[in-house]
Amino acid sequence: MDKISILGAFAASGGRIVRGSAARVPVEVRSRTPSPVASQSTTPSPSPRRSPNARPGLKPFKRGNSSLAADEDTAFFPPEDPEPPPGSVSDVSPLARRPPTSSAPPPEPRPSLLWEMGRPTFAALVLFRLVNALAVATFFVPDEYYQGTEVAYGMVYGRSERTWEWQPEHRIRGFLHPLLLAVPLWLCRVFGVDSRAAVVAAPKVTAALAAAVCDWCTCEVARLWISDVAAGWAMALQIGNWFAFYAGVRCLSNGVEAALVMTALWLWTPVLRGISLLEDGDDQKHLICRSWAKESLAICLAVASVAVRPTAAVFWVVVAGYRLAASATAAERRSFILKQCLPTGLAALAAVVALDSWFYGRFTVALWNFLEFNVLSGQSALFGAHPWHWYLTQGVPAVLLINYGSLAHGVYELCFTDAPQATLCRLFVALPAAYIGAHSLIAHKEFRFLLPCLPFFNMVIGRGVAAIFNEGGDGDGAAAAEPRDLRRGFLWLCMLLHVPLAVFFSRYHQGGTIAILDRVHADVVSLESPSFTLDYLMPCYSAPAYSSFHAPAVDLEIRQLKCGPTGDGGLETETADFEADPVSVAAARYGRAQRGSLPCAIVIYDLHLRQLREAKRDARAWLKHYDEVACAPHAAINTDADRADVFREVCYLRLKR
Repeated sequence: MDKISILGAFAASGGRIVRGSAARVPVEVRSRTPSPVASQSTTPSPSPRRSPNARPGLKPFKRGNSSLAADEDTAFFPPEDPEPPPGSVSDVSPLARRPPTSSAPPPEPRPSLLWEMGRPTFAALVLFRLVNALAVATFFVPDEYYQGTEVAYGMVYGRSERTWEWQPEHRIRGFLHPLLLAVPLWLCRVFGVDSRAAVVAAPKVTAALAAAVCDWCTCEVARLWISDVAAGWAMALQIGNWFAFYAGVRCLSNGVEAALVMTALWLWTPVLRGISLLEDGDDQKHLICRSWAKESLAICLAVASVAVRPTAAVFWVVVAGYRLAASATAAERRSFILKQCLPTGLAALAAVVALDSWFYGRFTVALWNFLEFNVLSGQSALFGAHPWHWYLTQGVPAVLLINYGSLAHGVYELCFTDAPQATLCRLFVALPAAYIGAHSLIAHKEFRFLLPCLPFFNMVIGRGVAAIFNEGGDGDGAAAAEPRDLRRGFLWLCMLLHVPLAVFFSRYHQGGTIAILDRVHADVVSLESPSFTLDYLMPCYSAPAYSSFHAPAVDLEIRQLKCGPTGDGGLETETADFEADPVSVAAARYGRAQRGSLPCAIVIYDLHLRQLREAKRDARAWLKHYDEVACAPHAAINTDADRADVFREVCYLRLKR
C-alpha cells in the first residue's frame, strides 16, 4: 500500500486509524526507529499519567522494554503495559510509557484503612516517635546505655562508664553508633542548653529520628515493591507494634541498624526492581546509569549498618546475590562488582576502620573483633545460651503476637503467587529468614536482635492481610467489596493486644532504676560537697551511669559490681557471688571500712536489702550508717529466665549526715 492510500484512510477515519480496517498501518510500538507516518502526523496524543494512588494495589507488572520510563518516577513505579489504542501511532522510545487501551480510567482498588485516614507524612512520624521516645521511662537492657549513651557522653564531656567491650584487650565495639548519639549532646553543649533534662533527652532524639526513618522507609519500600494497600497495612502494623514502641526508640544499635538497612534498601529499589522487569541488557544499563548515585549511597549505608551491627552483613549478602543474579550479562555483573561495590564499599569500610582506630588510639578493626568474639569463638554464650529454635518458638511470636499467624499467609502470598514481580518480593521473605537463620546459629539470643527484621515482618503481614480482605482487587484491578468494619475490627484486635503491652513495658515494667536516679541526682547537686560516691549494689550494669546524672560541678564516682569475661574464657564472678550471697559480698566490701570511706549513697534492690537486714548483727553492722531515703516500684513480673525472684522495688540508701 502506498503512502497516498495510507493518508487517505487516515483522513477518512477522522484522524485515527481504525483497528481492523484495510488502512491500518502495522507499526511496531517497541521499534527503536520512528514511524514514517508518525513523522507526518500532527501532535501525538499524550500518554495519560495516573497518580500513584490510582494504580491497582495488587496489579502484576508486565515485562518488556516499555515497563520503565526514562524519568525517575517511572523508574520507581513501572506502569502497566497495555495494548495500544485503536489506530494509535507511536514513535516513543523503548523506555517510554504507552497509552492505555481506552479513555476510561481503570477501576481504583480499595485502599487500606491507613490510606483512608490520610497518608502519613514524615514529619508526623518524627513527631510520633519523639513523643514515643520521651514517653519510655523504663530499663530494658544494659546495652541501651553502656554501648551507646554512656560512650557518647564520654565523647562530649570526658567522663563515662565503659564496659569491658571497649577496653583495649577486647575492642569489639565500633564508635559509629555512639558518634551519632554524641551529635545532639555536642550541640547542647555548644549552645549552652546542656541541662540534665536536655542531656538525658538528646540521645533519644537521634533514636526517634532513626525509628521515624525506619517507619517511613518501611511504608515506601512496601508501596514500591508490593502495593499501596500492603504499604498501608505495613505502616499501621509498624506503628501499632508494641515492641517497636517499647524498644525501637531506645538508644540501641539495633534500632539504628534497622533504619540504615531500610534506607539502603529504599535507595536500591529503582535498580533492584528495574532489572527484574527489564530483559534487554541495554535497558538495564540505561537504568543502572541513572541510578548509579543512589546505588552507591545505598552501598555506603549498607557498610554503615554493618559497622553498627556486623551481623547486618547477612542482609547484604542476600541483596548482592539477587542483584548479581538479576543482571542480564556477565559484563554487567563484573561492572557491579569491580566498578561499584569494591570502590564504594572499600572506601566506606576504610572510613569506619579509621574512625574506630582514631578513638581507640591504635589500629582497630572492630568488625573482625566482634565476629571473632561472638561468632567464631562462641564466647557470647557466656551471657546466656538458648536453643537454636528460640527465635521461631519464642522471639518472633512474642514480638508479633496475633500477627504471627498472618505472617504465614503473607509468606504464602509472596512466595507462591503467579505475579511476575513475585521473585523480587520473595526478598522480603529471604532477608529476615537469612538473618534469623544466621542468628539461630549463635548461642546467645535476645529479643532486640529482631528489630531489623520487624519492618520485613510487617510488610509481609501487610501483603497477607490485604489478600485476606481482598484489597486491591483482582488481576484486572477490580475493587474489592469487603466491608470496612471487618478491616477495622482486625486493627482493633491487634491494638487490643499491642497497646496494653506497649504501655505496661514502656511506663511501668523495670522503671524503678530510672525513677530512683531522679532522687539521687537531687541529693548529688544539693549537697554542698565537691565529691560524691555512688555504689550500685546490684547485678552489673542494672542502672544508667554518668549520662543520667550530668553533674559537671561535682566529682561524681559511680562504682559497680564487675561481670566481664576473663582472659581464660570465663566470667568475673563478682555479680554472681553477690546474687548467691549478698550478705557476704556486702560485708567484704563495707564491713571493715571506716565511716569516712563508705560510699555516700547505695542503690540496691529490695530483695537484697531485705536479706541484708535479716543477716547477723556483725554482718550488717555497716548498714546502721545509712538511711533508707526512698524506694521506687520496679517490676511486678519476672521476665528474666535466669532469675527466679522478682525485684519489686529499687531502694536508695544515703549515708547519715
